[in-house]
Amino acid sequence: MSEKQKNLGYDVDGEEVITNALWELLSEFPIDKAIGFSNLAKDGGFSFYPISGAAIDSEKEDICGNVTQICQYPFVIVYRNSPKLDKQKIRIKELLDTIGKWLEGQSVTVNGEKISLAEYPKLSDGRKIISIRRVTPAFVDETAENGSQDWIIQMNLKYRNTFERTF
Repeated sequence: MSEKQKNLGYDVDGEEVITNALWELLSEFPIDKAIGFSNLAKDGGFSFYPISGAAIDSEKEDICGNVTQICQYPFVIVYRNSPKLDKQKIRIKELLDTIGKWLEGQSVTVNGEKISLAEYPKLSDGRKIISIRRVTPAFVDETAENGSQDWIIQMNLKYRNTFERTF
């Protein structure tokens, strides 16, 4: 197998598949707030945003045209709120860190109940999630003039894309 590793571009079709799967996965986390996609109100909300799209990290192709790509989908989860007390800020940080642990496949406690992520969603078109990892712990990214704060946690989803290249 030959392997290429520079300037491989983006898995544009995969980005759509991963975005939908990640949104569905985040919707399963047991909280009373809906998690949106790239959409936050000025005064509050919960959403996730892709950082750069689904970048192809490596690609291997055998002599029959069977291709295996390893791709990265970096994203952030943003929780916008106007916390007044330090205790509220700590709870926001803990919530985002708990979501990060859960996405990594760790057991976490939410509202006194221990929960685990059973498995990553099945993807279509020869794609499979390998892992989701925290790049950073939760932190305040921005404070607006109205007092709302954007708390974020940066994550990275890694997946395998296999297909047959035809010319």
